[in-house]
Amino acid sequence: MDMGILIDTFGYLLRRAWRDADRRFAHHFRTLDISAVQFSVLELIDRNPGCTPGDLVMPMGITQNNMVGIIADLVKRGFVTKKTDAHDRRARKLSLTDEGATMLSAAHAVHDLYLAEYAQRIGAGNLKDLVRLLRMFDRG
Repeated sequence: MDMGILIDTFGYLLRRAWRDADRRFAHHFRTLDISAVQFSVLELIDRNPGCTPGDLVMPMGITQNNMVGIIADLVKRGFVTKKTDAHDRRARKLSLTDEGATMLSAAHAVHDLYLAEYAQRIGAGNLKDLVRLLRMFDRG
C-alpha cells in the first residue's frame, strides 16, 4: 500500500510504535496477568513508599478517577495496602505488600526479556537513543 506522507509522519509512526510496544508487552506479561499500567503503578509505589493515589496521577498521565480504580484492583489482588495518613485523615498512603513485592520482582524479570526483545530487534544503541528521545516529551 502506498503510505504517502504517513511513511515519514511522526504521529503516525509513534502510534504504530506504541501499538507494537503495547501488544508485545501484553504478550510478555500474559502469564503474570498484569497490565502495563498496573506494572507502572506498582513500580512507582515501590520507589515511593507512602505516596498517595494523587501523587501517582501526574507521572502516570491518567485521571484521579481512573487511578482510584487501578489502586482498588491492586488492593483487591493483595499487591498494595492503603493506610490512613496520621497527619491528614483524608489521605491514603500506599505501600506494596509482600505479595506486591514478589509480583514486582517477577515483573522486572519479564520486563528485562521484553527490553531484550527490542534491543535485538532494533539494536541496543538504537533502543537507548529512542528512550532518550522519548524522555524529552516529559519536559512539558
